[in-house]
Amino acid sequence: KQVGQQWQRVGMTEVIMDNLSPAWVKSFDVQYHFEKRENFKVEVYDVDDEKNLNNFAGHDFAGSIEFSVHEVVTCRDQTLSRPLEN
Repeated sequence: KQVGQQWQRVGMTEVIMDNLSPAWVKSFDVQYHFEKRENFKVEVYDVDDEKNLNNFAGHDFAGSIEFSVHEVVTCRDQTLSRPLEN
């Protein structure tokens, strides 16, 4: 979640090993305020070392997506789908 100019981690999904089309199960609940523009970023990594998950420099960066909660809330079925950018 973007807080000022900084990004604050909200959570982390499970790791799915050896899959070119992963489908994550974990979801995150966030508060939504209509009067505020709240931005989020999702980053996806190819994990090479399952014992050091927080060592992002040791994993391959697959891509990311930035979006506002408003975009999700106003999407059909409240599902936003976009390609990752790298």
